[in-house]
Amino acid sequence: MPLSADQFFEVVFMTSRTVFHTLEAATALELEDTQGALEETQKARALIAVMDKMLPKTNITIQINNNQGNVLYDDMRHVQIQEIPIYQGMLNVQVVRPLLNLESSKRLLKIIKQIITSIFSHKCG
Repeated sequence: MPLSADQFFEVVFMTSRTVFHTLEAATALELEDTQGALEETQKARALIAVMDKMLPKTNITIQINNNQGNVLYDDMRHVQIQEIPIYQGMLNVQVVRPLLNLESSKRLLKIIKQIITSIFSHKCG
């Protein structure tokens, strides 16, 4: 079942907060505050877990048969929507604009990418 408008806004907001906590973790790492970075990363991961439970899931089945009707390939995946916009109304000011301002700091962006990769690889692994 698709998300209601209110649920969609909640997920968009949680996504923006996930990005915020990721940026805070990157800043903490930049300041060599590993405890602060860990706390911010844990907050981001907690939000991801909530969103994971909210987002709709569906089954996708792919089956390929040859001319004789024999199955050559059969696969079924349980998937869920994972692309959530972080740009909506005032969230632009709170999330997207600060991200754009960080472009000059390549080191900080590299740390952010590493944190995001760590968050999502742990969630999926």
